[in-house]
Amino acid sequence: MKLVTDIKIPFPRPLVFSTYRDRLIEVVNLLPPKNGVKLVSRQVEADTVYTVYDWESSEDIPALFEDILKQNKLRWTEYDTWNNQDFTLDWQIKTPAFTEAFQCSGKNTFLEDKNHTLIQTRGEIQLDPNKLDGIPDFLKTQLANLFEQILASKLEPNLIDMGKGVQKYLEKHK
Repeated sequence: MKLVTDIKIPFPRPLVFSTYRDRLIEVVNLLPPKNGVKLVSRQVEADTVYTVYDWESSEDIPALFEDILKQNKLRWTEYDTWNNQDFTLDWQIKTPAFTEAFQCSGKNTFLEDKNHTLIQTRGEIQLDPNKLDGIPDFLKTQLANLFEQILASKLEPNLIDMGKGVQKYLEKHK
């Protein structure tokens, strides 16, 4: 399943990019409490910054998945590669559930648009039904499709909320 969002923020690209990259936890703290985030690691090499974050959603998992996942909250780890030269972010998400079957990755491109920044997010969520262990074969495809839809329905609004959070942070710290 494809992920596509475009967010426009009325601040210059270098400022928006560095705020996303360097102030993520502060931005998340400005948002309604849907997700908790913790910085696991940060490494700087020349024009590239590597970050790893652990996330936990405060929203409940649909009951259908709770028994399968053996948890009641969605948790994931986000691996980010920030390229300061071309203002891009390559990201990958891994989950403790469906580790071998689940793939989610994409790219955020930060584009100049006069005095605004346009952030284009393009990504994909895939759950390979053939790699789902412990689930009856007749349910695997349906379950994989439903899980992808649920994740997409949570990720896309979160991406938009992050844009709003960055804008709010920048307005507050002018």
